[in-house]
Formats: sequence, C-alpha cells, structure tokens
Amino acid sequence: MDNFCIDVTAEGRESLRLALVLAFAHNAPGKKAIHWAEVPGVGMALLWHEDEIEYSFTSKGKLIAYQELHIRRDEVDKTKSGRVKSQKLMSPATAEAAVDLVWNWLQSLDDGQYQGSIGDSDVSEGRGFRVFCEGWGHFRNSHYTICVVSPVWAWYGK
Repeated sequence: MDNFCIDVTAEGRESLRLALVLAFAHNAPGKKAIHWAEVPGVGMALLWHEDEIEYSFTSKGKLIAYQELHIRRDEVDKTKSGRVKSQKLMSPATAEAAVDLVWNWLQSLDDGQYQGSIGDSDVSEGRGFRVFCEGWGHFRNSHYTICVVSPVWAWYGK
C-alpha cells in the first residue's frame, strides 16, 4: 500500500503495541524493522532498510513538514537541522519485539525530552507517545521508514 498514513497519540504500553502492529502490518515489507535512528528533536524512527534521514527545523525549533520544505528552505536553521544515519538493530524486530525496544526507550527519557507540554494550566500531563509517518508512508526523505515514535505529553482535562 503506497498511501498508508498513521498518526496516533496515546499512552500506555498496550496502546503502543496496537499502533506498532498497525504500522508494521501496512508499512513494513517482511513485517520487520531492521534499522532504527534517533532523529534529534523528533524521536525514534523504525526502518525496514538502511537509510539516512534528513530533518529540518526553523530557528524557533519547529519541524518543517517535508512536503513544504521546497517552499520553506529559507526558514531552515542549519544549526538545528541535519541528517542522521540509521543503525542496524542487533536482530530484526517484529512489531511485538519492537514494543519492548520502544517502550524501554521511552521510559529511559528525561521529562525534558517529552514534547508538547502546555505548561501551567488546568490540564495535567503524563508521559505519552505519538506513532506516525508522513505522506506515502514515509518520514521526511526516507522511503524505508515504518514509523516514527515521538515522546509526547498526554493531556488530561479536569
């Protein structure tokens, strides 16, 4: 499927499992991740083949959507942007195996690495995640990305 898209923001290990199972079912040839990359300011990318991922941020730290990059090149802050090469996993990981890898990574992060805090308000926050890909099931310039997992704050209204 070429137009697969996923964008799930949730909390908890079981929700992470369900999101990864869906992403791997539709976006991972062979249903396994072979490589991973930690994309600065974004999160962990899971890939089915080796690749180098470009990331582009504005001077205010906002990620520029890849499909807008060609019209927003003048906004790219080169000190906050770059490329990251994927690393091979010790062994290929199915969605079920990737759950442990990603969950343990999320739990190892400091609170400051979680994105999307709304700060001082009537909403409380807890650790969550976002599992997503961009257009055509890709992330940025990588055609080999299964999905990206970002550490985000889950919000709880009162």
